[in-house]
Amino acid sequence: MALFTRNTDDNSHASQQRWLQRPVANAVFDGAQFIDRYTVLRWDTDRGGLAFVHSMVDGNAAPKSVTSALRRHHGARLADRYACVVVAQTSTQVSQPWVPDLQAYDVDGGDQPYYTTWAELAALLGQPAPYWFHALRDRDAIAAWRPGAPPAVVPAHDIATPVTALTELAADEPDGSPAAELCWYLTREVRQRGHASTTRYIAELRKNAADGGDGAHLVLGAVPAPLLRPEPEEPTEMVRRAGWLSITERRDVLAHRVAAFAQRWDGGRDWHTGAVVSVRPDACATAREWAKRLVPATADQPPTVLEKVLLDNGREADEHQLPRVPPGHGS
Repeated sequence: MALFTRNTDDNSHASQQRWLQRPVANAVFDGAQFIDRYTVLRWDTDRGGLAFVHSMVDGNAAPKSVTSALRRHHGARLADRYACVVVAQTSTQVSQPWVPDLQAYDVDGGDQPYYTTWAELAALLGQPAPYWFHALRDRDAIAAWRPGAPPAVVPAHDIATPVTALTELAADEPDGSPAAELCWYLTREVRQRGHASTTRYIAELRKNAADGGDGAHLVLGAVPAPLLRPEPEEPTEMVRRAGWLSITERRDVLAHRVAAFAQRWDGGRDWHTGAVVSVRPDACATAREWAKRLVPATADQPPTVLEKVLLDNGREADEHQLPRVPPGHGS
């Protein structure tokens, strides 16, 4: 039996869905668990377990993907463990644009996910469910949450663009390093933006709750910690380009992680090379001359950041040698 049910209005061309609540008794919070990329808060009810899920790597998550992860973890015991999976989203409701969406999926035979409301979820649980904005999804804070707990105070940061690699690289750089200046700026910019956007959303959500909207039926799992620094000042273009040049010539894992951050953040707009280009030596004399100058990359070292970009862009899986232009020959 599904924890949430729905009816379809066949007279509507939009096939609008209407949610019907089926009460349960003795909904008891059973703690948090981290499975794959998700945090799962579990409630026991008299009609089975309910998984309330937040993604830890992105703002949104597909209920079917979450259910697949739970199935891999629990195997044949999944149906005994969970009857319904409810996933909190960063996307918001159409009619209440500051209230996060909720999507549900019935484990015991549900074909498609469906939308529910915080009011329905709260009625089923006997209490408001917690919501963590994606910039506040701190693993320890979520693991420590219990019904009735005040919101945790955590630094705001975007889980899709973690800044740990930036701070680690900057901490090991010498004084005056352009790479360090660049990394500190990006770290503070990410936190500044995360704090500003989350603060705005929380304020609007509280207005919705005060007006009796669906936001009145959730509680905040966390709020952003105060920012003690002013907005960061962007380094000059010369410093930014010098910083990326230093980073993209490195071969260590930390530099690769910082480069991956740059690609997610702004596409690496300040890199001294902007795109991967295919060159055919038989196309023209210039291409032939350029190709003659290439020598194999050093085989006994990991690739540099830029070499790895080339390796990850269209080369065959069994090709381990990466050509490169020797110093002084240009490109």
